[in-house]
Amino acid sequence: MMPVNSGNNSVSNTLIDKFLTLTETQYFLLGQWANGNFRTGNFDSLGVNALDRGCVSNCVGSPMCPGIEVTWSVRNPKIYSGPYRIQHRQVSYAATGLSPSRDECEGGGCEPGDLTKRMAIPWRADFFQCTVQFINFTDQNQNQGDGIPLPPTYYAYWWPPQEEAKAGVPSGFQVYYTRGINTFAEMILGWSYLGFVHNRNIAPERSDYPCFEEVERNHDAFVTSSVAVGSVQFR
Repeated sequence: MMPVNSGNNSVSNTLIDKFLTLTETQYFLLGQWANGNFRTGNFDSLGVNALDRGCVSNCVGSPMCPGIEVTWSVRNPKIYSGPYRIQHRQVSYAATGLSPSRDECEGGGCEPGDLTKRMAIPWRADFFQCTVQFINFTDQNQNQGDGIPLPPTYYAYWWPPQEEAKAGVPSGFQVYYTRGINTFAEMILGWSYLGFVHNRNIAPERSDYPCFEEVERNHDAFVTSSVAVGSVQFR
């Protein structure tokens, strides 16, 4: 019942990956849980350091095109020295400086900035752009034609947590979290006017019966205006 998410590459015809799905390992583990094949209690977390777990616990994770915290390079095992541990490149940056054109995925460790150097700058522009992606769903070998999504298309989300469901939009289409902001420049200036989505249920069972509501949105900063719509005159 998850929303249909855009995959790791639904924007070009190279290495197409249209829709985000569970990995085979994730699907297997969820199947074991659904069948009751698990025990409760405190268990070792596969040797992963608690600080590392804390760093990644709130990350979106996927899709990785371009990615919201990091991008596709984090899926390459060559950048790691252990579970969730980034391998550091052993050089003297004071003497050599950084080498942003270097591909860390070829090995040798990562320099500062390697994990985010392929991301959108500033991040507000990326967040504004990556809302709904229109994806061709009839041809598995095609995404785009001359830079335009090939019809018929299906709308999928990059990161559903940045959307909210609300009435007044087409069925299955979620309201933009950034509604009222219409350009990259406006997003850069007005991102702090946007709200927070909180669970307003404060009862003990709040995690079982959440009631999510957008709060602290600065409505006074947005102006509603009417737009003239023309019509055809038949003669």
